Amino acid sequence: MKQEHTSVRTLAVGVVVPVHNEQELLGSALASLTDAFDELSHGSLLLRAAVVMDACADVSEEIASEWRVALVRRCHPLAVTMTTSTAHNVGRARALGCAVLLNRWSRIDPARIWLATTDADSRVPRDWLTTQLAQHEMGVDHWYGRVSVALSTPTMFDQAGNASTKMKADRFTERTWDSTLPPTSRLVDSSL
Repeated sequence: MKQEHTSVRTLAVGVVVPVHNEQELLGSALASLTDAFDELSHGSLLLRAAVVMDACADVSEEIASEWRVALVRRCHPLAVTMTTSTAHNVGRARALGCAVLLNRWSRIDPARIWLATTDADSRVPRDWLTTQLAQHEMGVDHWYGRVSVALSTPTMFDQAGNASTKMKADRFTERTWDSTLPPTSRLVDSSL
């Protein structure tokens, strides 16, 4: 159910998704992200996702491009920026995505921008962003949560337990945000 979101503090919401060869799980990650943005899409917030292709050698870029085109066709208020990195480093990919978003919104006071990150193999809950923005509106500047890992099933391995087969099967490990414990937030004193 969409909640009426009226923002006093937040003007823009951006999510960074670093991607490195995630073709098996990227579609469900982006679908869950769309659902989370849908909860915010009826207001006046600026909404943007930065998808950072980090040295991908699979069809992840095509999957993300199809997602972006589908959003445009639906006239969805979520804009998607795609960029590439050759760093082979998730931290650098995240930093690049944040820089792209902040540059896009360079005329907005950074205190009025909410940035979140998720991974291309993770599904976020529908209220992921609305929960964070409610805290941001109350003055919170920092938020983090936990993920649960759905492990690969033994049937994905061959009977000999071939190591390369195990490595391929690990690509099917999917993470979801853990709702058993509430996320943690804290008020950050920006005057320090």
